[in-house]
Amino acid sequence: MLPAVELIYFTGCRHLDRTRWQEWDQYNSTTPERVQGYASPTVLVGGRDVTGGERTNAAPACRAAGGPSAGVIRAALAALGPGAVDAHRPEVDPRDSASG
Repeated sequence: MLPAVELIYFTGCRHLDRTRWQEWDQYNSTTPERVQGYASPTVLVGGRDVTGGERTNAAPACRAAGGPSAGVIRAALAALGPGAVDAHRPEVDPRDSASG
């Protein structure tokens, strides 16, 4: 089975860091309180769990059903409204596309 999301890159590409998603390890002391208490894995879009899950005070736990599907993530992004995703995308000079 192929992974749901794959990032393909080469070391040194200047656009790589702008493409990565924010990731939070709940066991890391620098992880903000606002993302503590969600089951793993959770995907937040607009600060909300795409599956409708809520934060809890329970110990960290894996989701029994697994992570959200690509369709659920796409629906959450679409619910943000037209242009919401593009508004967070950096402007790229078309001349840069040939060089990576």
